[in-house]
Amino acid sequence: MFEINKNEAEIEVAQFKKDYEKLGNKGDLFAQFDLACRMYEKHPSNFFVIDKYMWQLFYDPHYRTGRQFRMLLKFRRKF
Repeated sequence: MFEINKNEAEIEVAQFKKDYEKLGNKGDLFAQFDLACRMYEKHPSNFFVIDKYMWQLFYDPHYRTGRQFRMLLKFRRKF
């Protein structure tokens, strides 16, 4: 039973990776933020999900606007 749940979680995380990247490529930062938050609630122990969630908390599009947000995006692309 645990293996079934583990496989389902791996499939969900793989889909999350694809969706997260698609939203980032589109520039839909609000949807990307919401997706990362929902996945963190479902899979709080997955390293990839934790990593994206923490980045989203730092670059939260709801609180950063204008020039400051564009500067942070440029900084993130360098790494």
